[in-house]
Amino acid sequence: ELLVVHKPKGAPDGLSGSVVVSVRFRATGWDRSKLFDQMGIVTTAADEGPKWRAPGSVDIGSIVAAAALKTFYTYEGSVPVPPCSETVHYIVLEDEQLVHLDQVAALKELLTTHTGHFLKRPVVPRSAHGECRDITVQSLFYGATLPTAFAPQCTSSPIDASAGAANKMLPKQNAADIMVYKPTDHVTVSRSDYAVEVAGHFGGLMLNGRLFEAKK
Repeated sequence: ELLVVHKPKGAPDGLSGSVVVSVRFRATGWDRSKLFDQMGIVTTAADEGPKWRAPGSVDIGSIVAAAALKTFYTYEGSVPVPPCSETVHYIVLEDEQLVHLDQVAALKELLTTHTGHFLKRPVVPRSAHGECRDITVQSLFYGATLPTAFAPQCTSSPIDASAGAANKMLPKQNAADIMVYKPTDHVTVSRSDYAVEVAGHFGGLMLNGRLFEAKK
């Protein structure tokens, strides 16, 4: 999963009021991820050390453009790293991006070599009643909900919500309409305690009249 963190323009960090675009990946044996190649994550990535410069331009827009024109889900969630505060607006793109098994192995090798292992947190079991969230399908309006997307006991993730159960009164939108990404040179790739982080100036989102800058 790729998480593109957008902080409100002028905010000191992305821990509060930020917007995270989630791009999911599916491993295959026949197609490579252009994003992994752009970041320089190859089968020898662990030999590069814990930090390196991307070999060329990184273009987030070219990677997510097609997916952003298809179904997406939104919900209010938590920051993806401790303290995990419930202060983030998520946009989850349903369409999966392909990544080669060799690239996944390189990512695991990188995390294992520099942070101890690629499993960064234990599996958290769901409670007996599940933990439901209000999920919106194909709409970027804050506060809009999809109350019929889940059974009384929540066992699905936002991406498993039924698009057919969406409230038809909400206007449909394209996530691509708010994205203003741009190719970026001088990108730094580094490992953290929880993931591989890519720092640069990737453009951003215009949501509800506000600019959210993509820096990581």
